[in-house]
Formats: sequence, structure tokens, C-alpha cells
Amino acid sequence: PAAQTTKAIEYRSAAAFAKTTIGLLAAFSIAASIDIFAQSAILGYISTFSLTETIPSFHLAYNLQYANDVAGLLFLTTGMFYFAWKYRAYRNLHTIRTGELKYSHTWAVGGYFVPFANLFVPFRVMREIIRESKAEIAAQFLMAWWIAFIVAQIAIELTPTDLQTFIVPLAAWKAIGSMLWDVSMIISAISLMIIISTVTTHQDRHFAR
Repeated sequence: PAAQTTKAIEYRSAAAFAKTTIGLLAAFSIAASIDIFAQSAILGYISTFSLTETIPSFHLAYNLQYANDVAGLLFLTTGMFYFAWKYRAYRNLHTIRTGELKYSHTWAVGGYFVPFANLFVPFRVMREIIRESKAEIAAQFLMAWWIAFIVAQIAIELTPTDLQTFIVPLAAWKAIGSMLWDVSMIISAISLMIIISTVTTHQDRHFAR
């Protein structure tokens, strides 16, 4: 989608959204780290059963299973502020350069909700934000942010949920899948914090009027 360049857009700092998002990402990373230990404890609990036994799902919750729910809630809350930051940061590009951008600032967020496009549009938008903001960010952080995020989504899709009972292999995979999601999202979150902080600081320092 072509960018909207028909009228001038006033620069507005994304710093408030950036600070809130970074704070929430830090809290999320802590909750996800706690959940890793919780899932490890659950794996230890599962190891006391034979492979053919079944485990009621509520038994899997006794070892801080709800840490995973807290991390999930923080993930959703963070997403709202992250979308606000990304919308503002991309919108600011229209005040930074006069040429046409690849996407509109509404598509910068909307791309997450379009099937198949959500596999590459968010990455391309972030890459354009970094490039056009002239922010000095190592490509490794951009790649780590997106690849880890995709791995996390695959892990959660393949993790069994909403079952009343689990046979031991499924229960183990549920714990391992949750741990993989936690680790991948922590890597993604840390990389994203670096990206958001660097882009916002650079935009405010060099392009604010």
C-alpha cells in the first residue's frame, strides 16, 4: 500500500509510548522468566509419572502454572502500547522525509492482522522505521526480534491446551512448549526494547521541531 503523502503531518514524539512499552516489556520478561522456572518444576512433577499415566490438567497448575497466564496478560497489554508507539514512529517518518514510504502509517499496525501479510509486513515496517530514522541499530537486533517472535507463535500454536487430562508425553510437551514460548519472547522483547529506545531517541534528537 502506498504511503499517504497528500498533506503535511506534524511531528509528535513517541517517547511516552516508548517508555510505557519498554517498562511493560521488562515486566513481561520478568514474568516469562518466572514461568520458565515454573514450567521446569512442572516437568519435574511430570517425571514422577509413568509414560502411560494421565494427569488432570488442574494438577499441572500447582507449580506456579499461572505465571504463564500473567506473562500472557502482560503480552496483550504491552501489545496495545507497542502498536501505539509503532503507529506514531512510522507516522513521524512522513515528517522526516518528503519521498513516498512503502506503507501508510495505518498499515504499519494493520499489517499484524492480515493473514500471511503478518508474516513479513511488520518486519518490513520496522526495518523502514529504523532506516528512515537513521537509527544506528545492529541488524542482529532486528532479526532477533522478528525471528524469535515467529518462533514463539509457532511454539504456542503447537502446544496442547484446553484438555481436561494429559497423558505424560502431552503434559511434558505443554511445559516444554510454554518454555520455548517464554525464551523466544524474552529474546524478542529485549531486542524490541533496544530498537524502540534507539529509534525514539534518534527521532526526538534529530527530527523534532
